[in-house]
Amino acid sequence: MSKEDAPESWIGKQVIVLVGENLEVFDGPLLEVNDRGVVIRDIRNLPQLEERLAAGDKYLGHLRREAQFRLTFFPWQQVRMISRAD
Repeated sequence: MSKEDAPESWIGKQVIVLVGENLEVFDGPLLEVNDRGVVIRDIRNLPQLEERLAAGDKYLGHLRREAQFRLTFFPWQQVRMISRAD
């Protein structure tokens, strides 16, 4: 594996992380990688925002302002896959 393929080189880039036995999907910018796991920033209320968008809420500016970001740590024991989103 080259250094460009290692998660440590993806800091600040969009990533997709599959977590747990059910392979729950999280995506967002990768903020930290260490021997314990990874940290990304994701949107806490994404399902509610997607629901409003599907229901016809056309004011994307309002949806963006209402997005609630959080920092999420995933221990390596729970990470099933991590890849760059691009």
